[in-house]
Amino acid sequence: MSLAEFLKSKAVESFAAIKVENCLPCNMRLYNELPEGCYAVFMLFPYYPKNKNSRLAAFASVPDYHLFSRELFSQMAEYINEKYPGSYARGFADHSPLDERDGAAKCSLGIIGRHGLLISEKYS
Repeated sequence: MSLAEFLKSKAVESFAAIKVENCLPCNMRLYNELPEGCYAVFMLFPYYPKNKNSRLAAFASVPDYHLFSRELFSQMAEYINEKYPGSYARGFADHSPLDERDGAAKCSLGIIGRHGLLISEKYS
C-alpha cells in the first residue's frame, strides 16, 4: 500500500508532499531537529457539521481535528517506519516547525487569502 492509499483509507483526500527546505520555518527549535533532506506531507481536513440546522458554529459541532490528527499521525508514523525502517516520521497540527499555510499553498492545496487563512477550493 502506498502512502496515498494509506491516507485515502483514513478518509484524507487532499494531501501533498514537499521538501522541507522549500517551506518557511516558523518554530526554529523544532525546525533544527528535522533531518536533512526530509519531506513534509500537508493534509486538509474538512469541517462538516453533522446537523446543518444546528445553532452551533460548524467548528464547534464536529470532533476536534487535533484528536483526529493525533491518531492519524500515530498510525501514519507507524506505517512509514514499518515501510521504511530507520526513517523519521512525526506529525504536527498547529505547532509545526513549518508554516503550515505556506507549505499547503506551495503544494497547491489552496491559496492564502487576504485574511491570512488557507482557502481550499475543495472545502470552500
